[in-house]
Amino acid sequence: MTGAISTDGASPALAGYLRDRLAEVLTADGGHIAETLAAERAAVHAVSRSTEDIDWRPRIEELFANSHEGGGTFNART
Repeated sequence: MTGAISTDGASPALAGYLRDRLAEVLTADGGHIAETLAAERAAVHAVSRSTEDIDWRPRIEELFANSHEGGGTFNART
């Protein structure tokens, strides 16, 4: 995963603060979460459905919550 934060020079301190906060959220589990979501999205496409109408936010929140429950250990649902 890659993310970028910039204030276009308006406040380097704010940009640094936000980068630190983002790093707290995007742990190593973030990559696993992205892979899980990609697999789930592919499964939807495999049955000829669109993913455009799916609200992924609850699933994303679930995956992040599960990753933090185990002290950072990622738990995908099966």
